[in-house]
Amino acid sequence: MRRIVLLLSAPGILLFGGAFSLSFLNPLLIERAAREVMRIEVERRIGEKIDNLSSSRVTGLAQRALKRTNTDIERTQRAIREELPRKVANVVADMLDADCECRRRLAGYAERSESERLASLTQVRARLAVLIESTYASVGTSLMREFRIFSASNAVAFVMLGLVTLVRRRAALQLLLPAVVLVGAVALTGGLYLFNQDWLHTIVFGQYVGLTYAVYLAGVALLLADVVFNRARVATRIVNFVLQAAGSTTTAIPC
Repeated sequence: MRRIVLLLSAPGILLFGGAFSLSFLNPLLIERAAREVMRIEVERRIGEKIDNLSSSRVTGLAQRALKRTNTDIERTQRAIREELPRKVANVVADMLDADCECRRRLAGYAERSESERLASLTQVRARLAVLIESTYASVGTSLMREFRIFSASNAVAFVMLGLVTLVRRRAALQLLLPAVVLVGAVALTGGLYLFNQDWLHTIVFGQYVGLTYAVYLAGVALLLADVVFNRARVATRIVNFVLQAAGSTTTAIPC
């Protein structure tokens, strides 16, 4: 049993220690591996910025409109209605003349309008590209921070598991508990990465990630501390409960 725990801890140390080192040696490789997770987060942040921008523009327009009194609005509308028939008649009469300057102006307006529209679209695309690039950089920084926390914490946990296993030779059965917790966490994270990028994105960029890591590490640390300082009494009870529930006659004893 002790060999099994050591065989679990050694690959864990190599895997997560190597991943932590790789995040400094070749961070671009980590970004490529998590491309889908980053894409989801970049789209979410860009969408929020666009929504906020639209809301602020609408609010600004509404505030400017409210500055005009109802009397001013009614006066302007009345003047437009009174002047409209004359202007329409003049424009129609002019447009019927093939050599009218208004036709050349209309063509010029159309050309300028199209040019301005294309220029506006080009500016919007350029600004959007800059926004996406800056957001990507921010997301990449967040991802790398969380990846390093995750890999380093797991590497330390596996190192502790291996050291305690070497020190407490008789507590091999009890040490299966923290080993199962660590391997289970690795399997869960790996499964989310392979089969459910949305959930992995939620875990990586969620606001309770730090708390989740803290609880996870605290559980492992408490189990290891119980083995080292409390002769594995708590772990022994848990193991015996599981063995009895499984119908096994094997019994663990404090060591």
